[in-house]
Amino acid sequence: MTATFFSCSRRPSAWTISRRIGAFEGVSVPSRSNTTSFLSLNAGFNFICIKRLRAFSIPIVPTPGNKWHALPFSYRIRLATLGAAAHSHEGGASHMIPDKDLRIAVIGNDGRTHALVWKIAQSPLVADVAVFPGNPGTAEEPKVRNVELPNQKPTAIGDWCQTNRVHFAVVGPEAPLYAGLADELESRGIPVFGPRIEGTVIEKSKSFCKDLLIRHNIPTPRYAPCGDMESVRRRIMRHDWPAPMVLAADGPAAGKGVGIVTAPADALAHAERWLPQGPMLDVEFIDGHELSMFYAVRNGRLWPFGNARDYKRRYSGDIGPNTGSMGSDSPAQFLDARLEREIFETIAKPTVAALAEEKIAYTGTMFFGLTRRKSDGKVFVLEINCRTGDSETQAMLMRLRSDIVPFMAAILRDEEPPALLWDPRPAVCITLVVKGYAETERLPLGNPIFGLERLRDIPDFKVFHAGTARQRGRLVTARGRVLNLVAKRRTAHEANIVAHNAANEVQFRGREWRYDIGIPLRSDR
Repeated sequence: MTATFFSCSRRPSAWTISRRIGAFEGVSVPSRSNTTSFLSLNAGFNFICIKRLRAFSIPIVPTPGNKWHALPFSYRIRLATLGAAAHSHEGGASHMIPDKDLRIAVIGNDGRTHALVWKIAQSPLVADVAVFPGNPGTAEEPKVRNVELPNQKPTAIGDWCQTNRVHFAVVGPEAPLYAGLADELESRGIPVFGPRIEGTVIEKSKSFCKDLLIRHNIPTPRYAPCGDMESVRRRIMRHDWPAPMVLAADGPAAGKGVGIVTAPADALAHAERWLPQGPMLDVEFIDGHELSMFYAVRNGRLWPFGNARDYKRRYSGDIGPNTGSMGSDSPAQFLDARLEREIFETIAKPTVAALAEEKIAYTGTMFFGLTRRKSDGKVFVLEINCRTGDSETQAMLMRLRSDIVPFMAAILRDEEPPALLWDPRPAVCITLVVKGYAETERLPLGNPIFGLERLRDIPDFKVFHAGTARQRGRLVTARGRVLNLVAKRRTAHEANIVAHNAANEVQFRGREWRYDIGIPLRSDR
């Protein structure tokens, strides 16, 4: 096993090593000039070494009288460094993830997080699931507890996970990854199913993603950068109206930064909405069928992790503004084995190899938003995300027959994971939203939700909480996307009917949903 503490070519001094291991442990090491403090460093370093080795379950080598300080200082350094390197992002962590009685942390509070928690908690290998911060739905799952901290910053979550000896963590949404949660937890020896900050650039910057794909000859629509309103206006003037124009926010936009517009006024309005947050891209429009493909990735290798179709437009018939998601169905209805293999070989595998070639470490889920051009069937990459999709995760996990925990644990150990088994029956996820969602910031929230108790006995059906809260003991609406209703049946149409009937049983002020999730659109035929 190779330690990753030291990058210098010459051998570092004991003081330098102590400073770096002390920083890893959160222990302040005095400067050389402070002679008195520096003379006491040896005793403190003994403590650091023993703490690190015991935390990583590495046996301490006995000496005459079992005195740790009798070991040569250089040998203590090697052992302590070995303990820390055992949990580096590139190294293995197999001895830290046992085969049973697992304690797992899941980060998030949306419907996707609820679905991950629900599936992880089903595993007989899991003893406890802690969710940061979770929601009223996750709180009702067996073996699960929501953890409310004064703040949900990486350091606070890291402190809790380290104190409670969490074996590994799973991150639902992208924001905690952008904030460096994976970096923080892994610096404490806790493996994370999710990329470090360097890997999130694949989602944080659309221009970086597109440039990477173009450099490595992976098909993606062409684009032109627009850094200010004047450049947007020039692009609008050159556009061949009324052909659709695609304007996309370059930075994070929670799935809402892409506007497909057919009039100059709409293009200007979309640019005015997103340009204050950063540059935009004018992206070539591809008339095609969209689908979402997911892969688990580690150290340049990847494994299939499901597929779905996301319905982003606000209203039935695929019209209206783009949203985070109005629902999904899994599997994607037009995806066959040949196309799935083609996507793996020509898009997913080369992309992961490109990241490895450019020295960008990546562990976790990689989500490819794709479109298949209607005219010739060619597949293009629209976007790549560093997490699972919301609401695709809800539909996919409804179909997953396998235990997800051994799959994730094996990948974090850097081992070959067991193949995932999927129910061939399709699942449809309908998202109940509050009226005005994706169209106004002023939504009627805080209103009570009724009728969920009538849905408990429906077979092959699950309610995931996407934006709910508890107020004075009542379940209320807390965000624009409120609930995900997921049904699994023999056909997607039958699943749609079950989910649609369930939606009619749920009541809250301003409740709306799309009626056509899982039903092929006219443009698909």
